[in-house]
Amino acid sequence: MKRFIHIVGLAVAVLWLWHGGYAFAAQSTVGVYPQAYKPGDRFRDCDTCPEMVVVPAGEFTMGSPASEKNRSKDEGPQHRVRLCQVN
Repeated sequence: MKRFIHIVGLAVAVLWLWHGGYAFAAQSTVGVYPQAYKPGDRFRDCDTCPEMVVVPAGEFTMGSPASEKNRSKDEGPQHRVRLCQVN
């Protein structure tokens, strides 16, 4: 079964490349930004990419406290997240 899945995946990749997918895969501008973005700025890496929003550097607590009413299992555990500025 694993071999079948591997072969199907390889066939899909080949067809994708055959039909022009290589143009996007070879795009070297994704992730290369010509200007310095500021917090709140919005951008897309390509026409079909999701919109991204620049967030400021800082720290916050992610997750909800275990004592929160109606808390789901996927909302914890709480932990600190640090976003560093990249130049």
